[in-house]
Amino acid sequence: MIKGMNVSSKLISAGVILFLLAAIVVALVVRGNSNGDSAMPVPGTMSPHSSSMSASSNVHPDVLHQIAVLKSATQKDPKNVAHLSMLAVALMDANRHAEAIPYLERAIAISPKDESLLLNLSVCYAQTGRYDQAMEITDRLLRFHPSQPSALYNKGALYATIGKTDDAVRWWKKVIAVAPGTDDAKKASAGLTQLGNH
Repeated sequence: MIKGMNVSSKLISAGVILFLLAAIVVALVVRGNSNGDSAMPVPGTMSPHSSSMSASSNVHPDVLHQIAVLKSATQKDPKNVAHLSMLAVALMDANRHAEAIPYLERAIAISPKDESLLLNLSVCYAQTGRYDQAMEITDRLLRFHPSQPSALYNKGALYATIGKTDDAVRWWKKVIAVAPGTDDAKKASAGLTQLGNH
């Protein structure tokens, strides 16, 4: 009976640790989404191959630990979409967009219409200078979710980045009309101002 209780206690402790780890990762996902990290920057505010943190910047040790834990989890269960997604978000938080891409692609192969997966993949492609692929994924996302504000904004940002300002203006006006007052609409308005159109 005592041995059974010890096993039970160990299982409960392992369950609590996994729950806490999941809560930390969920907090990172929510933080990433609430910061607008799933939307691309206004063109001209960031170089195409970087994000707000340089590649040589220090990454918080908790993020590095989460990456290691989630890599192990994805090796044990390579078809777990939640683990693949959380790992990709942690890699994006660490400014390792290129490394996040294969995890997002694997997750999308399992869950092809998932809004956050498609959005994050388009951002990773854009952050690594793969604009055609970013546009293709954004188009796919908009086929499934035609009024998704971050996708609408990102489509305009991609057009602005490749120099197609008329198309950028059209998409940014659309996000302002579809989702007025949102962070994406505010970024679209800033983009229009930067382009001299408002």
